[in-house]
Amino acid sequence: MYSFHPSENEPVKTDVAVVGGGPAGCFAAVACALTGARTMLMEKNGVLGGTAVAAGVNFPGLFHAWGKQIIDGPCWKAILRARELGGASIPKIVHSPEHHWEEQILINRFVYAYVLDEACRKSGVAVRLHTMVSGAEEQDGRVLLLTAGKEGVRLVSAKRAVDATGDADLAGIMGYARQKSQTLQPATLIHDLGGYDFNALDEGALNGYVAQAFRTHELFPEDFQGGTLLGSLKNKRINMHVSMRNGASSEDRTKVEMDARCSLMRIRNALRKMPGLENLQIVNFSDECGVRETYRIIGRKTITKEDYLNGKRYSDAICYSFYPIDRHVPTGIEQAFLKDGVVPTIPYGALVPEGSKRLLAAGRCISGDAEANSAYRVQASCMADGQAAGVAAALSALGNVPVGEVAYQKLCAGLTALGAIVPTPQNS
Repeated sequence: MYSFHPSENEPVKTDVAVVGGGPAGCFAAVACALTGARTMLMEKNGVLGGTAVAAGVNFPGLFHAWGKQIIDGPCWKAILRARELGGASIPKIVHSPEHHWEEQILINRFVYAYVLDEACRKSGVAVRLHTMVSGAEEQDGRVLLLTAGKEGVRLVSAKRAVDATGDADLAGIMGYARQKSQTLQPATLIHDLGGYDFNALDEGALNGYVAQAFRTHELFPEDFQGGTLLGSLKNKRINMHVSMRNGASSEDRTKVEMDARCSLMRIRNALRKMPGLENLQIVNFSDECGVRETYRIIGRKTITKEDYLNGKRYSDAICYSFYPIDRHVPTGIEQAFLKDGVVPTIPYGALVPEGSKRLLAAGRCISGDAEANSAYRVQASCMADGQAAGVAAALSALGNVPVGEVAYQKLCAGLTALGAIVPTPQNS
């Protein structure tokens, strides 16, 4: 543990510090500020948006279930704002859970990043890009964060903090219990292909070349997520899988990122030996991999696969989530679909690390088993529980109550005031 010492500069004080500016963190910060708390948002990259922007996963659904909207509030307003600026395409919403990808909203990464900047400015969030937290501890009823930025190290003193890192980094630094699966889902490097005419390709010949490349180990089934080369070429993107043992340390994440680029170059070189693909190019690639899972907190409540698929309505439900169990393995995807009419909920207790008084989690690192996590980790669900974390952190800081003792009715009222949709709770 880093030992904090007084520095020449006094700590920067705020009511709530949100660490991580991805789908959960952006809307945790905006919701927190709109609830009346001074809010600081820290992000390691030079742009907000996380997976949607830096990793290129620019399809953040799902905001609807069974033809009805289930997620609203600041996050949905951002989608509508992006559409207003010509940066979001919202498809017709129908009753098709087994074709959920057809209801994904496609966003323009630049426009969406601008919209997030705008939302933070208008709500009064103090944004600090190019900033990471390297140490944290609780002192005198506050959370002290040792941050590293271009100017060096600075202390930030907050009444409450929200871990929206995706990897439960802050929870781990502060000593709260975390868990991860024995086998992690693979990562994906999003990119765009060019330099060929899909309509001129010979499917039979390409299938033969792929089979030969599998035999010579120039290509592997996981290079296409168990799909076909033709499917990837049609979409102008190789749906690659990159195996990972971990991804929560800089060393581990570096290996994943470098392995991904190495794999993509190997795939490119193999494909360029095939007729019609001689000039294939990687015309664009994301700055970082889309990582599906690392650590999750151990919270007061844990979302299980059974409860998720059964649509359990928790007594402290704070938002909905709608996505199938979607666990990626090297050669494909293991899925379990929701039954007709079932809409899962997320309990507030899954955002509260066991034993925490001042820290909340938001996004894919909230408490759940591996299977449930593979569903609620998607961006729309992370945005929804991020909004709840932001409102709760503000109420906790302003009311000087532990995060686990925030009055549920006040939390629901705060979310409703922002336009969010809150499930009607049932006993659990």
